[in-house]
Amino acid sequence: MQIIQTFKNKLTKLFQRSTLSLVSKSSKYDAWIKTHETPINIKYIHENPFPYTPKISIIMPVWNTGERWLHFAIQSVINQSYDNWELCIADGHSTNPNIKKILQKYSKTDKRIKTIFLKENAGIAGNTNEALKLAEGTFVCFLDHDDELPSICLYEIIKLLNFDKKYDIIYSDNDKIDEYGRRTDPFFKFDFSLPALLSTNYPFHLFVCRKSLIDCVGGLRCGFEGAQDFDLILRVVERTNPQNIAHIDKILYHWRMIHESSAHSSSAKPYAYTAGKLALQEYLVRNNIIGTVDELEPGSYRVKKESPQDKNISIIITNASEKNETFTQKLNSLLQITTYPISKLFVPKKYKDELIYPFVQVFNKNPFVYLKDICETENFDYLIIINDMGNFDESFMANPEWIQSLIEHYSHFNVGIVGTGSLVFSNIICNIERPCGPVFCVKRNLITDFLNQQTNNLDFDELQIQISEFSERAGCSNLYTPFSLGNLPNYNRISQYYSNFKSRKYFTKNMEFYLHSYLIYNP
Repeated sequence: MQIIQTFKNKLTKLFQRSTLSLVSKSSKYDAWIKTHETPINIKYIHENPFPYTPKISIIMPVWNTGERWLHFAIQSVINQSYDNWELCIADGHSTNPNIKKILQKYSKTDKRIKTIFLKENAGIAGNTNEALKLAEGTFVCFLDHDDELPSICLYEIIKLLNFDKKYDIIYSDNDKIDEYGRRTDPFFKFDFSLPALLSTNYPFHLFVCRKSLIDCVGGLRCGFEGAQDFDLILRVVERTNPQNIAHIDKILYHWRMIHESSAHSSSAKPYAYTAGKLALQEYLVRNNIIGTVDELEPGSYRVKKESPQDKNISIIITNASEKNETFTQKLNSLLQITTYPISKLFVPKKYKDELIYPFVQVFNKNPFVYLKDICETENFDYLIIINDMGNFDESFMANPEWIQSLIEHYSHFNVGIVGTGSLVFSNIICNIERPCGPVFCVKRNLITDFLNQQTNNLDFDELQIQISEFSERAGCSNLYTPFSLGNLPNYNRISQYYSNFKSRKYFTKNMEFYLHSYLIYNP
């Protein structure tokens, strides 16, 4: 749960560097709420009941909660427009005697509210597991004792399940709510991406899971305090298919922003981030993945998978600009630090005398025409295509393992393209339809099949976009990585990469909120 905040912080920093701000003014989000959230039509809901009405168990561990916030949390459940729910509360022996009185009063008033009072505090994982023992619903969702659910929350979950009962896991967007009830800092998420989940716990809040799946993995585990939810999610996603994981792109959870919570500050619970790293390390062990986990900033991680050492890597520089010293200086510097062996490096003929390496081969034709020659005559496993390096900033060329950062994913995910450059994802590796940076890697069979069907000459941007779309049609996914070379989006043509934004999969429609200052959308 705490890890979500760091992802939001990373997004905020990224957008600030790009002269954007997620919520620079609360009025911006207020305007979004007025435009996108419509009042609940209770009469319509009552007159049009769903045929499938499973019980949802809301799990809420409690310990010395502020009385005001506890009232708000429970009342937000009572106010749900869908009424087949139960609220399962486990109090971890709160020292404030009023907590027990409040919970007893609610339990007597509404039989759907179940409460157990523990003899001692079992910690967040233990208390949650005790609450899970009370649950009889088909699905469970988790509510912190000081947060709130909007009244439409459970209705939206059931509406989706009536559309398709296959879903085992459902998560939603969320925002923050302060002590005065003001909503800020929306977190608009992308659809399910396992690479992103291995970078940060972005699905949590609201998180709904089939109870049988949680029972199957044994509930929450002690020893992961602060990241017990992250550990749970990593374990349950292993037991279902990605097709059974759904994202509702609506704000269905309000995260309380008070001084002692991680919603207020990522430093509130620093132990949580160590626990998150441990959860990821155990994920690698369970799935027989050789790799390491590095903590980048609180709540975000890099899972660095072992790269294959026997792949033939070819690189082509599609530098169409005039000959310049900056290009050769940067390329020479890059080649000197690169640790992965390069089979062939294809560069324009004008640089023949400046690049004295045995693997360098020059060409004297349109680079996108020459790509066909490479595919027909060269032996390679992966082809890395790089646009004009003369525009690269030195800070984006500091990783000697930039090739490994591209190819490490092919052994673990069914990917066609691994690219760089994104306005959104910062340090989060994620599925993405169209990488928009000046560097991308493509596997041999994909680019060969693409070029066999391509008759037009393409510039770099058109090539990257069309191969990305070809990759998806071929049943592959595309990834963005921030850990390779040239992690810069092409701002001059960003609207080209993000066209038809609202119809795209991983950039869900609400994420327009983040990118409004840059993008020009097609009608």
